[in-house]
Amino acid sequence: MLQKFETEVRKDKDLKDLHTLTNEATGGLLFNLPTGVKIGEDINVLMMAVEPADESLVVKLMFMNPEQFQP
Repeated sequence: MLQKFETEVRKDKDLKDLHTLTNEATGGLLFNLPTGVKIGEDINVLMMAVEPADESLVVKLMFMNPEQFQP
C-alpha cells in the first residue's frame, strides 16, 4: 500500500520533486518538507511520516529539533 501511495505521489507534477527518506527497518517514509511552527517564543519544526500497517497507513506528525536545520 505504501509503494502504491509513493508511486501515485510521484505521478503528480506538483509533487514530482518530493524528497523522502525511507526507514529501512519499518518501510516508513519521512517527507522532507520541514515546516516551522511558532509556539510562544519557540520555533519548532514539524515533519510528517507515514508507515505501513496491516491494511492501512499510519500518519505521524513529529516535532524535530530545530537546531539541526540552522545553517
